[in-house]
Amino acid sequence: VASARVKDKVPVEREAEKAPEPELPYEDVLERIEDKLLDGLSPAEPRAVSHAPDENDHLSDYEPSDDDGSAPVGGATVQTAPEPAPGHLATARTVPDRSFLERDHSLRRPCRFEALPRKNQLVEYCCEDDSEIGLAAANHRVDCLRSEWLKDVQGVSSVQKEAEGLRSNQTWDDDSVRPLWQLRKESKESGQKIKVAELLRLCGIKHFELGPQHHRYKGRIVYRGDYVTDASGNQVYFEDTATTPTGLVGLGVTLWYGLRPGHSTSCSDCVQAYLQASIGEGTWVVIPPELWVPSWHQRFPAGTKLVVQLRKSLYGHPESGRRWQLFLERHLRELCGTECPEYPSNWIFRQNGKTLILNVYVDDLTLSGPTELHQQFWHELRSRVKLDPEVYVESGDKGCRILGRHHSLLRETPQGTSPSTCEFDMCSYAAQLVDFYCEVAGVTKDKLRNSPSPCYPENQLT
Repeated sequence: VASARVKDKVPVEREAEKAPEPELPYEDVLERIEDKLLDGLSPAEPRAVSHAPDENDHLSDYEPSDDDGSAPVGGATVQTAPEPAPGHLATARTVPDRSFLERDHSLRRPCRFEALPRKNQLVEYCCEDDSEIGLAAANHRVDCLRSEWLKDVQGVSSVQKEAEGLRSNQTWDDDSVRPLWQLRKESKESGQKIKVAELLRLCGIKHFELGPQHHRYKGRIVYRGDYVTDASGNQVYFEDTATTPTGLVGLGVTLWYGLRPGHSTSCSDCVQAYLQASIGEGTWVVIPPELWVPSWHQRFPAGTKLVVQLRKSLYGHPESGRRWQLFLERHLRELCGTECPEYPSNWIFRQNGKTLILNVYVDDLTLSGPTELHQQFWHELRSRVKLDPEVYVESGDKGCRILGRHHSLLRETPQGTSPSTCEFDMCSYAAQLVDFYCEVAGVTKDKLRNSPSPCYPENQLT
């Protein structure tokens, strides 16, 4: 029987209404999910609905409805497990929609899923691309529905702590608070364009697969850049913006330059990089009730949508990455830096006849050049940009990690007399892969055999 879901305005074909099924224990739900995935999600898959916002329900929280148990995540169709018992936050419950597994099904191997020995985890084998891995596995963090963490003291506290950090950074202006209807009225009367979006509050539990004593609640607040409206409630679209981070070739040249006699390489990370850059005027965000300033509860009636002006480039804004890059470039030019046209995000600084090379990958900075110039350079840049203390690439374990790779020096002669050798070490990453394989396969490391090389000749793969 074909019917249309009036509430979500999404036509769905489904069978005639049946009596609601009783809630099952989580272990049974996990087993059912695994069986459906192993079967390729048969056409009998029940009640999976995609919810897309329209002009009549913009700036809403899109809570999961009680009748279907589905909740939109990033625009994908998902099916959620039954509500957990009181006091117990939900676990990994997301199931991809049928189109995910049926895409080019005739040309590819069917996906196979298995449950890990530990509870609340799913791992997908024979993945064809990263998007499938992202949908299938949630090994390190369990995301909670908003309706769940709002009922948990630690969940609310973690999100409020994140908001306090953003407020201390002056990310938005609480003094500009006003009801949404008033802001839209003022915009229409003055003719000034505005852009309004909600704050997406996220709460996750790290190390959920371990015991409760290891659980760590982590709150995140980002800008809902997927749905921005103007004074009339119409959706606003942004022009495509692109950033130009460095590549591995540019990083390799920078590291080589630091190996010359009398030279060194040092690294530093920018602290909350995006939040250091300002956002354009006319950008407003809706503050949810759980993040209201205490005085607002007396000034405004309950249920009022309150908005404040956004000052900093909050994560999630379509222009945040580009604005951070322009912010950093402006300060590097103030230090008389020149960007290499052939290698974007690689900068040359000349001081007293000597040269420094700075490699920039978003918020990771790598500097190479004469050792005596490093400290002064970082001091001048730190007066303009918030940076972590610099770390030098040294020998042994005293090296530093750049883009997930450990770098250390190997010197055969005393320092300063001849070029050195830089060693790249990713052993920890390889060890993690082995541990992950042993956990999934249910074997111990002593059962694994040694291999002369992790790579096979290409002619054996064809």
